[in-house]
Amino acid sequence: ILRAYFAINQYTLTASVSGEGTGTINPVGDSTVIDRATVEYTIHAEDCSFIDQVLVDGTPVEVTDSIDMVYTFAVINSDHTIEAVFTPNTYYMSSVAVGNGTVNEGYANCSAGFTYNVVAEEGYHIDYIVLDGETDTTFSNQESEYNLDLTNITEAHTLEAYFAINHYTVTVTAGENGTIMMPGTHDVVYGDNMNFTIHAEGCYHIDSIKVNDGVITFDDNTNLYEYALQNIDTDYVVNAS
Repeated sequence: ILRAYFAINQYTLTASVSGEGTGTINPVGDSTVIDRATVEYTIHAEDCSFIDQVLVDGTPVEVTDSIDMVYTFAVINSDHTIEAVFTPNTYYMSSVAVGNGTVNEGYANCSAGFTYNVVAEEGYHIDYIVLDGETDTTFSNQESEYNLDLTNITEAHTLEAYFAINHYTVTVTAGENGTIMMPGTHDVVYGDNMNFTIHAEGCYHIDSIKVNDGVITFDDNTNLYEYALQNIDTDYVVNAS
């Protein structure tokens, strides 16, 4: 008596995940199936990630949804592999600089951080910044640089930085028995020039002109002198005596 025993063919399906993002494929690992079977794989991207690719036997197939999709093996008659590739969401951090200064921009991964570096050009300062249409920070001390740190990013952002020219104070005084043109306190801006005419009265002469920490002295009987501040870039105190 001859007896022949037959068994249905079996195949192995291997499912895996890869990429820098996070997600799942179910069922994962090796699965044994019989000939002509149909198997569904459920693919899900977790927060801050999306389904970038699905590779079946190493070949990309259509990604029908970037968060949740189902791939079906129908009428299986050989071994197969399926790989779900997950990539982190990225957001563009854009910027607008209004005036004399710069702001960086670039991409940031979801849930990561990004630092906006706001820098004013020489002679200018940061007036205020606007993040996503709302005023975020105002400045009162003519700051030339500022870093805005964003954390746990889950969407794109836009930073607008507004710059203004620096203002300085020039205080002008004269001692007794003489005059200096334009005495008092003056508001000037970066790069301005100021000219002063210093005149000693009657039998007097100019002894010295003090400009901040510097002193100009006179050894002769000078009673008239022209002095200039050029390309002003700081506060000044000018005193003639």
